[in-house]
Amino acid sequence: MKKLVLILLAVFALSILSGCIEPVEPEQPAQLQQDTVVPKEPELTTDQQIIQQATSESNPSMCGNVIDVYSRDVCFKLLAFDSGDSELCGQISDAQTKKFCYSDIAKNTGDSSVCGQIADQTGKESCYLSVARETKDTTICSEILTERTRGICESTAN
Repeated sequence: MKKLVLILLAVFALSILSGCIEPVEPEQPAQLQQDTVVPKEPELTTDQQIIQQATSESNPSMCGNVIDVYSRDVCFKLLAFDSGDSELCGQISDAQTKKFCYSDIAKNTGDSSVCGQIADQTGKESCYLSVARETKDTTICSEILTERTRGICESTAN
């Protein structure tokens, strides 16, 4: 009988204790906020807006309104390349950018006379070489003063 009383007492104690202890629920991951902000594309600067408008309207006079000198040069170079107008390269202030502008137009149009507008002799000769190779016209090589470069031009332009 003592065993039965102990078993009943143990069952009674367990039933009381089980009602006092709350079950622990596992933590749920934090929910993402419904109104999460999606980052916007960065807004264009005033100079970028002017360049965009100048190129879309093919209006080189707008490039003069660009404040940053580098950006202004880019504006003129883009319009010069799009139009094939080498005179726009003359508006570029940076000598290197100006040289590449003339060279790109000469190569793109096949007009080697544009190379003559490049200030430094090495740039000029490189331009003539590029146009001669592009057009496969070895007569352009005669514009090159450096004998070695002229030889390279004549051997690679045909």
